[in-house]
Amino acid sequence: MKDYPDLRDSIIRYYKDLGYTPMRFNSLISFLRSGHCIGDVSVFAFSKLLVEWEIDWQYESVNEIVELATQLAGYSSVHFVASIWMLAKYGSEEELFSSVERHSLIWKQSGFLARQVAALMPLFKWNTDNYSRIDRIIFEVGHADAIRILKNLEIIMSYQRIPQDMNLYLSTRNGGVYPLHKFLMSINILNNSRLCVLIRKEFRDKLVSQVITDPVYIRKLSIINLQPTGIDSNLNQ
Repeated sequence: MKDYPDLRDSIIRYYKDLGYTPMRFNSLISFLRSGHCIGDVSVFAFSKLLVEWEIDWQYESVNEIVELATQLAGYSSVHFVASIWMLAKYGSEEELFSSVERHSLIWKQSGFLARQVAALMPLFKWNTDNYSRIDRIIFEVGHADAIRILKNLEIIMSYQRIPQDMNLYLSTRNGGVYPLHKFLMSINILNNSRLCVLIRKEFRDKLVSQVITDPVYIRKLSIINLQPTGIDSNLNQ
């Protein structure tokens, strides 16, 4: 990849179509760790591919992605976004929170980065301390779009039924891939204790049996405890 920069877009499309294998994974990880993946477009594109790939949560590759994401987070603004994307999918809540908090000086200065952090807030709902700390920072720095995302998430948490258009939207994949942002929105709905357990269970069962094929997303959704006590601690393992 480093020797053929003009072919990187083609390589990404090719790897996306073929899907995950250990060999392709090692090639991609090696490139991201090298000093050759420095352009914003390359960092975004290759990190997005890692998030879109369907990798079994038990594979060692998942641990390697978490390690890579942790290493990259402080390199630049672009690397920070790539890092939290990867941690949102493959990491635990604590791993994601640790990265977001440790690098708050990076994202507090940018409305775009603050929006990316705000979109992750459904993953912090089970730890009220973590949620409150990030929520407070976002409101203190005052980026309007990030605050708007938080308020929209809270509105969704007040629903007593799932709007039909939202249910339909979250029950479809994009080009064969269930995207990260839909996963986060689905988590937000499952967090909503104002929705009766039966409604949330039916929503989740539909996602994991008919819509989502990604084993990481299926596992994270499946172990959510829909009772008021919150989420099974296994999500942080």
